[in-house]
Amino acid sequence: MMVDAGAAAGWESRFLDLPDGARLRLARWTSPPDAPRAAMLILHGRTEFNEKYGEAAEDLSRQGFAVWTFDWRGQGLSSRLLPDRQRGHVETYDMLVDDLRAVIAAVKAEIGALKLAVLAHSMGGHVAVRYLQTGAAAVAGAVLSAPMLGIGTERFPLWLARALSWAAVSLGFAGGYALSQRPWRPGRDRFEGNLLTSDPHRHAVQQRWFVDHPE
Repeated sequence: MMVDAGAAAGWESRFLDLPDGARLRLARWTSPPDAPRAAMLILHGRTEFNEKYGEAAEDLSRQGFAVWTFDWRGQGLSSRLLPDRQRGHVETYDMLVDDLRAVIAAVKAEIGALKLAVLAHSMGGHVAVRYLQTGAAAVAGAVLSAPMLGIGTERFPLWLARALSWAAVSLGFAGGYALSQRPWRPGRDRFEGNLLTSDPHRHAVQQRWFVDHPE
């Protein structure tokens, strides 16, 4: 089913229905090269979404790639596991590996004989590594940008962070916010002092997406 891509200029989106009833928002860049030399599947980091990768898709298209991406289960406009869409949540990363396997099958069915490569950032890199460990031959190559191979626990030693996480889940807070996290509100995430970008324009664009489409 085709859906309105909203702020996702350049993307053509549809929902991919999965056997367990979940839906993933799968997107294809709408201006591929006339004779693509390969296809590229972009795997997002935690909390990210299709719109954020428009510039990357345009650059890859210029280099001869047909480009695809999708919102992970639990974020973006894909299915959520909790009633509160502000809380990104999955039960296990194995679930995301299964979702990636379904997306790759769907993309491969459309690209035919083209080779498929993966460009994965942060959490997407983590899921890509898990997928590649299965010996899957569907992917011809992978580029991992800052892959999430571990968790930065800041002032907490790793053993303490694990103990706190275990205790929180055991007490029924698996679907709650992590310590120091809170719901997004317009104007909350200011450019000054942020740790993610030094580009005020891109920061403002992302905040505009959130304001226009808080879901």
